[in-house]
Amino acid sequence: MNVYVVAASDAEGDAARRLRWGDYWFKEGLSRAIAAIGHTVVSNVSEADVLINCHGMGVQVLPVHTHNVLWVIGHPARLSEGELMQYDAVYSESEEYAAHVRSLGIACEHLPGASDFLPMGSGDLPQSVFVGNWREGRVLPEAHYPLHIWGEGWQGRLPDGATWEGLYLAHEELNALYGDSAEVLNETHADMIKWGMHNPRYYDILAARGEAVPTFAECAATIMARVPKQRVMLDLGCGKRVRRGFVGIDAAGGGDVIRANLETGLALDDPVDVIVADNLLEHLRRVIPLLNDCHEALLPRGRMHITVPNVLASPEAAFSDPTHVRYFTPATWDYFDLGNPRWKEYGTQYGILPWNVVYVRERDGRFLDVMLRPAVQP
Repeated sequence: MNVYVVAASDAEGDAARRLRWGDYWFKEGLSRAIAAIGHTVVSNVSEADVLINCHGMGVQVLPVHTHNVLWVIGHPARLSEGELMQYDAVYSESEEYAAHVRSLGIACEHLPGASDFLPMGSGDLPQSVFVGNWREGRVLPEAHYPLHIWGEGWQGRLPDGATWEGLYLAHEELNALYGDSAEVLNETHADMIKWGMHNPRYYDILAARGEAVPTFAECAATIMARVPKQRVMLDLGCGKRVRRGFVGIDAAGGGDVIRANLETGLALDDPVDVIVADNLLEHLRRVIPLLNDCHEALLPRGRMHITVPNVLASPEAAFSDPTHVRYFTPATWDYFDLGNPRWKEYGTQYGILPWNVVYVRERDGRFLDVMLRPAVQP
């Protein structure tokens, strides 16, 4: 499989500074381990079958075609319930945070962090060390030995008695430094401490000092073993251009596209992972039966992606096409959402099967992008 791995350090435009981000090396360790078990790590997400976000930031728009994996290794406060629901698999470095995610009705497994550092050194150098950039609000633990610091921004801000050793210590030198030093200081963001979450440095320190910690090989094997070997993905109303990895279904048919009249519904024998309906529903009179068929076809963790014209934002886009027979606003999706009073009062009367509406997003001043997951009938 082709795998695309993303981390917060990807947002750093300066290639030299990127090397000073801890999650850059976490991502590199995981990527190497994924490649070692026979997968291909790609640099272009359009070529990927799997996306893995080592969370320190959100991915603004998750691809439709990838199996999307979230591994929460930092900054849980930045994650909303809606963002968690967008992923096909969720892992957390913290067992406590994993339990919290499960309490929201979202499947989440505990997956500790990892390190490939080797036990090295005797820990007998009488020094305390810290490798990391200064930031506003960062308070280092008390050092019990002369403190040596590597990182940017410390000039004029060093703790009393500390020595600044330079902007950067090469990653390959950290293993020996952590193993040889009597004390390695570690500091973690407040939102991580709240959930008992450790930053990647914690696992490197333990491994360098001879403690048993998970390896990236073990974590990569766990994640990839749970990725479906094959996924069934349908592109409804695709015309003659089918998305990569999808099976096309369209009234016109032709080539590799299956011919079907979607006005009469969607008859499927096998379960489906992903369904896309891009600028299709506005052409159909019988939308509810089709969406009910999609609901029943999707696997429990399956998802549906819909794009329709937004009549409120662009009446011209909605009304000008003479083949459009129905119109959508953001509130239309309230009637499909299990958690919305409109579904409880009206949707049930209309025979609409319940969905979890993950998001309704306006795009380009013309469209609505909608993500749905099938909900269990109450």
